[in-house]
Amino acid sequence: MAQQLTEILKYFLEDYIPGKKEENGKNAAVWKSICHEAPEKMYETGLIDKNKYLVSGSVGKGVWAKVPWLAVFRREITESAQKGVYIVYLLSSDGNSLYLTLNQGVTEAGKDSTANETIKALRNNAARISAQLNKHNFSLDETINLGNDITDLGKKYQKGTIF
Repeated sequence: MAQQLTEILKYFLEDYIPGKKEENGKNAAVWKSICHEAPEKMYETGLIDKNKYLVSGSVGKGVWAKVPWLAVFRREITESAQKGVYIVYLLSSDGNSLYLTLNQGVTEAGKDSTANETIKALRNNAARISAQLNKHNFSLDETINLGNDITDLGKKYQKGTIF
């Protein structure tokens, strides 16, 4: 169980950055591993009930993501990284840090708002949610560092962090 999870996370840390540089197209080994194999391996750990949770990975659509992710969505809350609250591993743009976060969908939150309004709404929502939960020694802030060269979406992932 733990070994399978370690393999998944090790792949993120060691192979994503070099893999996206060497390979092109959606048949790339990195894309297959993160978007298809990693979710299946997460279910195989026995920690995640496939009926209650959806595991999904993303390396970007059309272009390689600066901040790839592997998320666990509770189906009754959301099945998309665009809205709701979910657990997600976020890899920094340089590939040196992998964060396990309780995060929130940033796409829907910023649909009709400026970047500053979206960030304020994300932080307010994070404060509201964290006030309802026992933090269990998790950090209660958005100080994860996904890199200096990240997109606006990556910046919102940072600010959307609850734990």
